[in-house]
Amino acid sequence: TDTWGYYGDAIFRADATDNSFHVSVPRLCQNTWDIQSQAAGLTLEKGHEYLLSFDASSSNSAEMTIFFNRQEGWNWPQCWESNVVLSQDMKHYEFRFVMESDSHDDWQLCLNFGKCTGYFEFRNVSLTQIK
Repeated sequence: TDTWGYYGDAIFRADATDNSFHVSVPRLCQNTWDIQSQAAGLTLEKGHEYLLSFDASSSNSAEMTIFFNRQEGWNWPQCWESNVVLSQDMKHYEFRFVMESDSHDDWQLCLNFGKCTGYFEFRNVSLTQIK
């Protein structure tokens, strides 16, 4: 997950040399998805177990939604979702899940920032197939 994209009213910077990205969100939005970062082109296979891990911090305490989705025509089905609460301290986060949706190679990891403000830093984002 070293290729990040984003949309919305935020300042976004990715650094491939240390696998990090930084987001500055100036104000709250109407929807959580109004500001979003995505790592696209991920392969997830039905029945396999995965570990999503990263280190993250925020200048303000913030609860964010993280999930995987993909585009099917006008629809964006999700296969996994969780909330994460970030703080000023850089902390390590891990999420294990079993892929229950159909296998595809165009899933994207999404992080919603629309209901948060402040400066966010993410490092060492990794998605590993466990079994």
